Amino acid sequence: MVEAGIQAVLTVEMMVLMVVGATGGQILATGEQILAMAGRELWLTALP
Repeated sequence: MVEAGIQAVLTVEMMVLMVVGATGGQILATGEQILAMAGRELWLTALP
């Protein structure tokens, strides 16, 4: 379950990087915020 979550985060990260590359670094901060939120949710769901 944790591995699937990590894979999902990596997929989201790749999409964010592609969008940032296409539009420039303007949304980089937003992408980092999304990744941070996703990481927090992953840790919360991974806890017993």
